[in-house]
Amino acid sequence: MLVTVPLWRVKNPRLYAPNPPRLHPSPIMMRIQEMATVSIPITTPTTRSDGSSLDPSEIARMDVELSADNGQTFTNVGQAAPGQPTFDLSGLSPGSYLSRSTCTDNQDPPLTSAFSNVVSFVVPIPALAPPSPPVLGTPSVSATRGKKG
Repeated sequence: MLVTVPLWRVKNPRLYAPNPPRLHPSPIMMRIQEMATVSIPITTPTTRSDGSSLDPSEIARMDVELSADNGQTFTNVGQAAPGQPTFDLSGLSPGSYLSRSTCTDNQDPPLTSAFSNVVSFVVPIPALAPPSPPVLGTPSVSATRGKKG
């Protein structure tokens, strides 16, 4: 038996485009600015803030301060052990920094030293990885015709 269907009931074939391939994010997109780790040299002071001499055996701790605004303000970023030649600091964004240190002796009451000489350093912008190669291929398009039952 042949049934005639009016043309207004026939749906146009739908074109389905496949989903584009999923590309994994490149390391560039995952993290644009890599945080740096630096070793700041520490100079052990030899005089207290009152001008008296300071023997290295009398040092209880050394405080390290950092400035990211060209010395306008300094922030304490940690403590180093007495006699420690460097202080490792991680999580720095690219830019110019200044650092200084001061130490506290083990007297009662404790005295602090004058600030050390200011050390400047630059955290460079990390080199970007080369871009991923392009995805080559031809997209496929298929047409299907829906059936009405």
